[in-house]
Amino acid sequence: MGQDASRVKELEIEKIKQETKLENEKRMREEAQRKEEAEKKEEERRREESRLKEEARRQEEEKRKEESSLREEANRQEKEKRQEEKCKKEARLKLQTEIKELRKELLSSVQGQKILLIGGDGHGKSSLINTFNHVVRLQNPQAKFQEIAKMGAGYGDTKTFTFRYYHKGPPGSLFDDVVIPDGKELPHFQDLCGMSEASQVHAVKLIFLLATGKIDDHKDLRTHMDPKSDLDKIDRQARNDRRCWSVLFVASAMHEFPTRLADAVREASEQFQADKSGVKVFCVLTNVDRATSDSVDEAFEAAAHSLNIFELRIFKISNYTPADVRRNLTTVPNLEREAAVLHALYTMVQNSYLPAFSNELNEI
Repeated sequence: MGQDASRVKELEIEKIKQETKLENEKRMREEAQRKEEAEKKEEERRREESRLKEEARRQEEEKRKEESSLREEANRQEKEKRQEEKCKKEARLKLQTEIKELRKELLSSVQGQKILLIGGDGHGKSSLINTFNHVVRLQNPQAKFQEIAKMGAGYGDTKTFTFRYYHKGPPGSLFDDVVIPDGKELPHFQDLCGMSEASQVHAVKLIFLLATGKIDDHKDLRTHMDPKSDLDKIDRQARNDRRCWSVLFVASAMHEFPTRLADAVREASEQFQADKSGVKVFCVLTNVDRATSDSVDEAFEAAAHSLNIFELRIFKISNYTPADVRRNLTTVPNLEREAAVLHALYTMVQNSYLPAFSNELNEI
């Protein structure tokens, strides 16, 4: 009995030891697992911290690069702006010099030339005369805009304004405050209205007779404007004091091109050549600043084709309008407009081009 009890006790002790061993091993495994998980988490934390630091460093580097790029772009834009302003200033000074020289050449070339204006009603003939007047008078910086030709008259009773004649005279007339060399006479403008109603044949004959000085524009014009007038009976010698230096066809780029009237001018021009009268035909497209670029191009092509003239005889001009006067735009210097107007006027007066304003030196 004693041995059996002792054996049982030994077995119990052995069992307890075994259980304790298993419990310790389990606890050690759990501890190792917890330690491994902790180390794994710590490793993940360190990797995430490293990633965040790397991301922050990368973002900071990108930020520095972006700021540097922005500074470089700002410096580049500022440099371009300064260069552009410098170029504009140089171009403006050059244009001012060219305008001064062109105005000098114009005023030294005037000989009282008479220019015949022809165009559709409302196409800007009166505005063009006022624009010529104002730009030439800008020789005097204090010169104010003068509406010497009633603008918009083409939409009214044009027969009332069949003939208008502008020349140097008392204050208020064309170029009254312009200083010109002694012995020189400023140009005369003859605005021929009502031509839109004339027949093709009658218009051709009238333009030819008037431009070549075979009609006394003061006495005969109103009579001969009548379509019933028999122009074939006129057989007069041309007089230099009545002949026109050139014919200027005026068409607005905002309106339909007056092809029928342009055809009449072209036919008259062919007679000028056959008669060897020396009268040349020019064209001004008005309102180019208010028309679309496509409309201006179409009007330019129509003028070159219908009038059959060199493109160098066609000028694009922005007229001074009543709206410009109301908004005081006539008091603001516009060198591009001023140069274009002087160039056109000089060309019609001189029948040649200044090299400063054209690279084309061919005969026009």
